[in-house]
Amino acid sequence: MRRSKALGFTIIEMMVVVAIVTVLAAVAAPNLSQFLAARQAEDVARRVSDDMAFGRSEAVKRNAPVLFCAKASGACAAAPATGDWAQGWRVCYDLNADGSCDATGASDPNPMRTRSATATNLQFTGPLSGLRFNPDGTITSADLTEFTVRGAGTPGVRWIVRIAASGAVSVRKG
Repeated sequence: MRRSKALGFTIIEMMVVVAIVTVLAAVAAPNLSQFLAARQAEDVARRVSDDMAFGRSEAVKRNAPVLFCAKASGACAAAPATGDWAQGWRVCYDLNADGSCDATGASDPNPMRTRSATATNLQFTGPLSGLRFNPDGTITSADLTEFTVRGAGTPGVRWIVRIAASGAVSVRKG
């Protein structure tokens, strides 16, 4: 008579595996949320940098001023008085140099780029006024302008986007 060998796991072996997985998940979950908040902060910083570089190149290409401003400011004449850019931002051309976005055309939409609000778990601060890229690629501010993005729950993680008066943009973890 042949005996067939049973294949599989016993209930005790299965319970041990489930207990180990539960402990590992409990240890990893807080680190995962911090990791995700740090990646979100980096993503916002990179998008800001990319949009600034886009605005600078458009100003040179169009030989006209281009504005980079907080979305909450409406006319693009000024950012929110708090310096909170978390509501989003826009890049628009300003051919008549009046400090606000020009009317949009059928073949030339304005604003050229619009970004929506950042995640609620991020703090995104910047200058109290928007930036204006001149036709030569410089910005109107003579000082170094800085934006800071921080993830909630990650006190040591922040990303800094700096733009010099020359229009050069840099991003670094700080």
